[in-house]
Amino acid sequence: MGLYWLFWKIIWKLKTLPKVQVFIWRLGHENIPTNNMIASIRPTTNPSCQCYGAENETLLHAIKDCPSARAILYCSGLDDRLINRDFENCIDWLEELP
Repeated sequence: MGLYWLFWKIIWKLKTLPKVQVFIWRLGHENIPTNNMIASIRPTTNPSCQCYGAENETLLHAIKDCPSARAILYCSGLDDRLINRDFENCIDWLEELP
């Protein structure tokens, strides 16, 4: 994780709305509530994706692997390599974005 400091430095210097920077920060730190995360705190919660039935609604699933998210990413012109490639963490995916 030591190499991420440059990424975060660039994010905080972006000339954009602060809420966009905070959202990117929350994505990178996997600090956005997904069913999988909520189920780890509240065991009675179903961890699966409510829309498409994926076994676990992880942050990567919600942001790029869910069919709805994937369609939006394709329409926005995001490179197929970034959409179809497997990433272990959300921060790894964010760093690959153009």
